[in-house]
Amino acid sequence: MSIVDLGCGSGIVGLSVAKFFNLKDNLFFSDLSSSAIENVKENLKFFKKKGEVKKGSLLLPWGEKKFDIIINDISAISSSVSKISPWFKKIPCKSGKDGTDLSLNFLKNLPKNIKKNSKVFFPILSLSNEKKVVNFAEKKFKNLKCVSKIYWPLPKSMEKKIKILLKLKKKNYIDFKIISGKIICNTSIYMLKFKT
Repeated sequence: MSIVDLGCGSGIVGLSVAKFFNLKDNLFFSDLSSSAIENVKENLKFFKKKGEVKKGSLLLPWGEKKFDIIINDISAISSSVSKISPWFKKIPCKSGKDGTDLSLNFLKNLPKNIKKNSKVFFPILSLSNEKKVVNFAEKKFKNLKCVSKIYWPLPKSMEKKIKILLKLKKKNYIDFKIISGKIICNTSIYMLKFKT
């Protein structure tokens, strides 16, 4: 079984999946960040796993290599939100005003990297236009399923930028709820399952 972790950061997601399936090799990781690449290499050694690590965007570093499990953890957040967030201080976020550019690009190019029984997992935050990505995925693949959804409060530092957030929400670029004075967002994990 082969696993690729895109936008891998430290590699924690891919390594966790490898542990779940008791895999020691055939692991692949990519990220735009040079420090993330070095971190993954160290983590592979620490956890005694064998893997290939490449620097690059989305599936580009892997050409037409096919994978059993594809994990896409690349930014799916409005680039306008990333500018006011504590999460993207040294991390690029070129996902567009509605946060869908990278997700749509990933989905458009996905077919060349899937096998007949591949499973693909990707998150969509409500701080992007979730409906736009879901509609695109449903039309292109017809086998999309939301496997998990969690709600979480926006960091206090971002609540101060409520005017920006409300403007983005009014344009349907992002979505959130205000409950008891707190801005509540969500993260949905979607799965595409390809059959033989």
